[in-house]
Amino acid sequence: MLQQTIASWDKPKVIKPTVNQVENLEMLLVEKAQRGEDVTGTIQALEYFQNSNNDQYWNKIYYGQTKERQTFETVQRVIITAFAILGMIIFLAKVQNPSANLLNQLPPKSIQK
Repeated sequence: MLQQTIASWDKPKVIKPTVNQVENLEMLLVEKAQRGEDVTGTIQALEYFQNSNNDQYWNKIYYGQTKERQTFETVQRVIITAFAILGMIIFLAKVQNPSANLLNQLPPKSIQK
C-alpha cells in the first residue's frame, strides 16, 4: 500500500499530506536506514511535505494581506469619489446662485417667530 502511495506521487497534482502519510514515510525512512538502503527518495518526499506546508502557510498569509490591501484601496476610492461628488455639487450650487451664502442663510420667517 505504501508503494502504491509513493507511485501515485509521480502524477502532477497538489498533494496535501495527512498525518498518516507523513508517519508512514517516517517509518519507511527508519526501516530503510536500518536495512542500509538508499533513503534519499524518502527524505526528499518528507522535505517536499515540509516545504509544501510552509508554502501553503506563506501563500495564505500573502493572500490575506493582498485581500486586506485591496479592500482598503477600494474603500479609499469610494470615499475620495464621494467627496469629489460633494465638492462638485457645492461648486455648481455656488455657480448657479453666487449671491446666496449656503452657510449663513437665515431660516424661513415661520421658524424665526
